[in-house]
Amino acid sequence: MTNPLSNDTDTDGLTDDYEIDTSLTDPTNPDSDSDGLTDGAEVNIHLTDPWDADSDDDGMPDGWEVIYSLYPLIDDSISDADTDDLDNLNEYLLGTNPNDFDSDDDLMPDGWEVSNNLDPLVDDASDDEDSDGLTNLEEYLNNADPFDFDTDDDGYTDFLEVSVGTDPNDPNDFPAITVTPPPETITITPPPETITQNNTITTTVEAGIIFTTIFVTATLGITFVAVIIRKRRKIS
Repeated sequence: MTNPLSNDTDTDGLTDDYEIDTSLTDPTNPDSDSDGLTDGAEVNIHLTDPWDADSDDDGMPDGWEVIYSLYPLIDDSISDADTDDLDNLNEYLLGTNPNDFDSDDDLMPDGWEVSNNLDPLVDDASDDEDSDGLTNLEEYLNNADPFDFDTDDDGYTDFLEVSVGTDPNDPNDFPAITVTPPPETITITPPPETITQNNTITTTVEAGIIFTTIFVTATLGITFVAVIIRKRRKIS
């Protein structure tokens, strides 16, 4: 019911008579289509449809487009006003600012955060999702995956690669690390020795001296020669 004491019951900038007879909007509701714009603003300023929350059918409400200086009469859903790699429609759906490439001011662009499963509305720059020693911000600055401790699958962690200056996103660029194995210790235990003697004893008598020669041959392949010299006793 309209107010008989006011020509604009809902104070939306349109008279009750105009709403009833011309715009066919609700004279008791300042925003007939609930798009965030008053009926008067839609009719008199933005020229949008006061009975259609999305006059250009681009998936974004007229009021939201007006708030963020977009065009409620032109389909600009795939535009990327802030060049953060999120189009306007996705900015609307995610609740981010289509005119601010870093809605949460954590130094990581909204588009990068979304594509890497981070939250573009929460400052998570200092978190380390993959526990590789690099924060999310450092992963962004080094073009690494914040949820993969070895982004390029080259066997070296992102943290190690960043530390030594190689590219954690290039499997052909990895640290030159030389591994020196510890020295080997070799113990040789010789088999027990068995010596078998094969003795030959030869006795000769020359010039009154008895020569006794003993040949000792062992399994070691060595021949020992022992010469025993003794004087011959006189035979009286």
